[in-house]
Amino acid sequence: KIVHSSFETKHGHEEADTLMVHHVMTIASNSVIDVWSPDTDVFILLLDLVAHGRLGHGSKLYFVTGKGTKHMKIDIVERAHAYRLEKCKGLVGLHNFSGADWGGKFVGISKKSWINAYERLRNQDLALSFFVNLGEQLIPTQLENGALPAAAQPVEAFVCQLYSRHGPNTLPDLRWNLFQTRNLEGEMLPPTRASLLPHILRANFSAMVSKSYLTALPH
Repeated sequence: KIVHSSFETKHGHEEADTLMVHHVMTIASNSVIDVWSPDTDVFILLLDLVAHGRLGHGSKLYFVTGKGTKHMKIDIVERAHAYRLEKCKGLVGLHNFSGADWGGKFVGISKKSWINAYERLRNQDLALSFFVNLGEQLIPTQLENGALPAAAQPVEAFVCQLYSRHGPNTLPDLRWNLFQTRNLEGEMLPPTRASLLPHILRANFSAMVSKSYLTALPH
């Protein structure tokens, strides 16, 4: 439910998630805003909005979710600063890459595992920059001499860490290592580079859609 007297009536959003967050961005400064939703995607987008300084000056923003004993009212501004703004800027990319509504989950790797690995990243890690930039630019659609395109290369070592904290940091070497030492095969192995790249492209497009809350009429 959106209650306000001055929202524009014309928009091109297909998802309520992005439309709600777009409306939050257009509300004047010094407002108190409650956003109710059961959806993790909305929570992630609100954190992104605050992390990029797009909330009206002096405004307070709360995410209201759950029912009964699971009802929660979360202060988004407080959470964004507690989690660190730079990390919040990459959550849209991480959420779409690790498996969101559109699918694309990695077998045997839980969302909690992705978050734990993400939290270990330092601000200067290239993998963090990859997630921050996901949805901001086009990524080449072909491997380059058997390697991922330069824009996608930082995520390869990050994916490897999810399967083996102390193993090889390249997918071909890690796949062989896990097959040789643990007898893993098929979908229990990390993806090949050739199958990871289309996943990256889909996650990039999905992140573009998520970040379309910046405009009323996304392309």
